[in-house]
Amino acid sequence: MIKVLVADDQELIRQSLQIVLNSKEGIEVCDVATDGREVIQCVRRQKPDVILMDIRMPKMDGVQCTKIIKENYPQIKIIILTTFDDDEYVYNALKYGASGYLLKGVSMDELESAVRTVYSGRAMTVPSDSFSVSAISLLAAPVPTCSMIFHSVFVSSSMPFFPTCIV
Repeated sequence: MIKVLVADDQELIRQSLQIVLNSKEGIEVCDVATDGREVIQCVRRQKPDVILMDIRMPKMDGVQCTKIIKENYPQIKIIILTTFDDDEYVYNALKYGASGYLLKGVSMDELESAVRTVYSGRAMTVPSDSFSVSAISLLAAPVPTCSMIFHSVFVSSSMPFFPTCIV
């Protein structure tokens, strides 16, 4: 059973994601949170496998929360959710160790597939129309497996375009 934590400040989104994911075989929403501080408390209690995290939340946003979670629980996979393409926020969340990024308009099947993909440790396919070149470049850069706390990403202008997330 894949344990998923849903983090979003909008109740309708939280409840919708919970209903959809709980209807999928082998996936269980173990908890929900309204902000980054609640996410950290839920992680301590529930130890989820995957977090679906809104990038913009009150008290602590998804970027800062991703950084803290990955420093303390590097095995937890984080998928960033947003209603819009916000390059700086997305880039920073990926830099801090998020496994991928989805727009909230994604289909139920794509959401389920993303959860199963990152849970299994495979590369998450990125919708080609939702990423900037800078975010794609970060996803294509190798990330050291020995430490997810801090790492540097060097992107050269000759780097090829790879629409996948290396986890």
